[in-house]
Parts: sequence; structure tokens; C-alpha cells
Amino acid sequence: MIALTPTIEWTNGHVKFIDQTKLPLLEEYINTNDYRMVCDAIRRLAIRGAPGIGVAGAYACVLA
Repeated sequence: MIALTPTIEWTNGHVKFIDQTKLPLLEEYINTNDYRMVCDAIRRLAIRGAPGIGVAGAYACVLA
């Protein structure tokens, strides 16, 4: 069975997500506890896709 890496997750009061603008050349994760940084990541398409944007938006609300 293949283990999938989560693209966004809540860890110890922080949001950790992969910066999808860097793929496929680089796998860079961003950790933040600032809702503005999460919102900016959505705007610049570092977080993409309806499920990812929905989860990121919910996490941003919790951080705010």
C-alpha cells in the first residue's frame, strides 16, 4: 500500500502545508500560526484545489 503525504495538516497549533508553486522540482513545507500567511498562500496558489482551499480556510479561521 502506498503512503500518501498530506498536503495540509494541523500540528501543535500550527498549519503545515506544502508550497505547491515549488512542485515538482522542490518539496517545500511551510509552518505558520498566522492566518494572514495561510490566506496569502491561497491567493498565490501555494494551496490549490477545492478541498485544500476549504481546509486551509477553516484552519485560518481557527488561527484568527
